[in-house]
Amino acid sequence: MSSKRLTKDLNFCLINDLSDSGHEEIINLIKENDIKNLFFYSSAIKQLKNEVERRKWKASSEHLSIEVYYCQKSADKFGILFEDSFQSSGLGQLVEMIAMSKKTLVIGAL
Repeated sequence: MSSKRLTKDLNFCLINDLSDSGHEEIINLIKENDIKNLFFYSSAIKQLKNEVERRKWKASSEHLSIEVYYCQKSADKFGILFEDSFQSSGLGQLVEMIAMSKKTLVIGAL
């Protein structure tokens, strides 16, 4: 889990499933909603197994100054190792991000 302290009142995005949304569509939503923290959870983790997709998300997050987290348990479930790409996290930090955010955007059903 990341040792970074979360900042209160930043907009947050939880991505559960990417099967109905493309990268550019989500990036546009992130820009429109001034998202600063992004959390990949559940089956959204599977798309990040693809190195090209992971690089796209990494580049976008750096360009937009977004902190990107992923659920370690979901990554373990799908057998994915992220190394340094994003910050490992858990459901406790997910709850904390939701509680501290002004606005939470949820993409995809659980």
